[in-house]
Amino acid sequence: MSCPFCQRISCDNCTYTKLSQWVVDIMEVHVDVQFDCMLPNPSKAFIATLKRCSSNSKPGVNGVSYFHLQRLPCTHLFLALLYSTVLLHSYTAPLTWCIVKITPIHKDGPNSKPGNFQPIALTSTIGRMYHNILASHPESYLRQNSTIDTSTQ
Repeated sequence: MSCPFCQRISCDNCTYTKLSQWVVDIMEVHVDVQFDCMLPNPSKAFIATLKRCSSNSKPGVNGVSYFHLQRLPCTHLFLALLYSTVLLHSYTAPLTWCIVKITPIHKDGPNSKPGNFQPIALTSTIGRMYHNILASHPESYLRQNSTIDTSTQ
């Protein structure tokens, strides 16, 4: 029986190295480390992700910021269990974690010109944490195989 992540991406024996022909045509593929199809440990991943987050960032649409999560360690186990449940059952984040509020931030110049504003997308901090945990898994694989240029991406 394969792991849940492998079942989700439909690969056999937890080795997903088949690439589309067009990808093979444009780059030489050399995989040093196979993709780890085991589910990420939400508890460890949550703490690691939270440490990387700036406590100065804007709160999400629900008013919760990384500052709040960093100062309330009693929530860490609950959120890790919540993420585990979502990962094991559907991999799909609840809709409330995906709602975005676009806020224009004034850059420079007169306020009457829309081009003088930069749009910032505010999402739920809980949802951002979940998506960061999911993204860290393939990101680690890409870094280990030197597939991405970390100085630009």
